[in-house]
Amino acid sequence: GRPAHEVCHSAILIPREKSRVMHGAVSSTNWEMASTDEATTVVQGGVCTADGDRGAAPLLESSVTIRPLKEEELELWFDLLERVYLQVFGLPKEYFSRHWFSDPSRAVSDVLVAVRHTSAIGPSTVGGLEIISSLRVFRRVSRVQGREVTLGGVGEVGTLARWRGKGIATALLQRAVKLMEATGVAVSGLHGVAAATPLYARLGWTAAASPVCDLDLRCPTTAVAPNARSTGLNAKLHAVLLQSTHPIVMDDEPTRRRLAATYNRFTASEFDGVLTRDEAYWGRWMREPAEGYAPGGPGQPEIRVIHGWEVRDGDVTLAYMLVKVGATAAEQCDAVTVGEGAAAIGDRSPPIVLNVLDFAATSAPLADKTEMWLRHLLRVAADALVPEDAAESVGAVRGVVGRVPAVLLHNGVSRADRTEPTSRWMYRGIASDEAAIAATASLVESSRHYVAPIDEY
Repeated sequence: GRPAHEVCHSAILIPREKSRVMHGAVSSTNWEMASTDEATTVVQGGVCTADGDRGAAPLLESSVTIRPLKEEELELWFDLLERVYLQVFGLPKEYFSRHWFSDPSRAVSDVLVAVRHTSAIGPSTVGGLEIISSLRVFRRVSRVQGREVTLGGVGEVGTLARWRGKGIATALLQRAVKLMEATGVAVSGLHGVAAATPLYARLGWTAAASPVCDLDLRCPTTAVAPNARSTGLNAKLHAVLLQSTHPIVMDDEPTRRRLAATYNRFTASEFDGVLTRDEAYWGRWMREPAEGYAPGGPGQPEIRVIHGWEVRDGDVTLAYMLVKVGATAAEQCDAVTVGEGAAAIGDRSPPIVLNVLDFAATSAPLADKTEMWLRHLLRVAADALVPEDAAESVGAVRGVVGRVPAVLLHNGVSRADRTEPTSRWMYRGIASDEAAIAATASLVESSRHYVAPIDEY
């Protein structure tokens, strides 16, 4: 009588050397997936040499269980993710807590964890159990070729440092595929940082093109107006549009409804990969995004770092944009993983980046007017968020750029730097029917692939 995702077989990792009766003689020792109907399954110690984990150290006198998270273990799970991501990537426990509670489709049965028995006491340990690795499946609906497709997003994959390279992440991903197969998912998607993409590729995920463009927003020396920046937008038109431009207040329900109507029209048919957003999604995920806040000073509240503006005509939103100053969570991870620091090159510091997290307009995506709205709202964001003295400092000229998904630009790609980010969207077919196979191929091959950064999981 339990839901399918609860009765899906538990995963057990069995050292092949101890399972010759089940699998026959083998020449090497590694972890292997098996299945059982028991509520708890234990992994006995062995040497793991799963794909990509060559030379792994033996797990001596240890046992590891892979199973769904329990409701009472949520805080332990948040602690694990902080231990994995905070020191290197700068993502605190609050980020993951908000990621969880802002998701209307969340379910603990969709969080897979690897736990071990231990006598040690630590931040992710309770009752003799320690969570050492995890993976979460995000339930979404994607639009591909104008049709809705059930999507299983893979995210929050993390393993404690001393347990990496032992095949645990591989086992979690294999278990996640079985979970998605059992619960009617057609396609799986993930936003993989550079260091993890080889692992995902080995397990069947394929990268899709998601180039971005950095539009130069620096103030030109011959500016028509004091705050004009070289976005390619006529200053007089910009001044007219400012009269109808207002800050977005996401706590206001009528505002969310206006934005949702504009988003639905904008993404109806032109893009592959966009997520559908229902009222609950707008009221939670969009209202309180995980990376919407940064830590304040000691004893100070968090600081909101995502801002938005809309161009409004009565009760209709003609265009809107959500922007974050600085790197997104995925970019933070990539900057560390691939060794890209923020050090200046010569006498030039890296530019201040305005990341476009979400954008939509009432005009058709391929129309010239769409790019006009985009450039106008970028200028509004630059003027509001980046004071002139922050953009240009003595001895180090800091430019200001708007980082935009290239697919949103109609005529501007040739005037901007088009680059493929190191973090990539990747997809894998889950269902075996023709529709799922076709949807996966379309996502990977589409020149109109687009997922708003705010929808990343």
